[in-house]
Amino acid sequence: MLHRRRGPKGLPYGKPPKYYERMIVKMRRRLGWSAPLIATYLKTHNILNPSTGRPLSQRSCYDVLKRYPWPRKPDKKDMVRYEKKNPGELGHMNMKKLPNIKGENPRDKRYEMVLVDDATGLAYRELSTPHVRYAFVRGPRSC
Repeated sequence: MLHRRRGPKGLPYGKPPKYYERMIVKMRRRLGWSAPLIATYLKTHNILNPSTGRPLSQRSCYDVLKRYPWPRKPDKKDMVRYEKKNPGELGHMNMKKLPNIKGENPRDKRYEMVLVDDATGLAYRELSTPHVRYAFVRGPRSC
């Protein structure tokens, strides 16, 4: 007598047809949707798998997407970095609104501005008012 196979037996209905798989892959590549979202869309729009007459499950959509892999992101080696050698050549600026303090007027807004030098890593921090914030965002006026 032969041994009975243990473990998963595979899909009972087989794979979906090619045109159905292509539709799933197009949804992934054009819309950026995941397998659960694609399965939900197909189910809500009553698009059935012709081989089974039932909507495709999330797992089946995931299996289709595994057969047609999504292109990988480029390596970080290809990134261009702007690092400067001399102090003052390149600085990174950031502005953040600080939360209100209890007991103070909520209309009085406070902002924190930070400037970090790329070459030395030195940071300059200043607390400011909304008036300075607008000048910071707009930049210097051109005459």
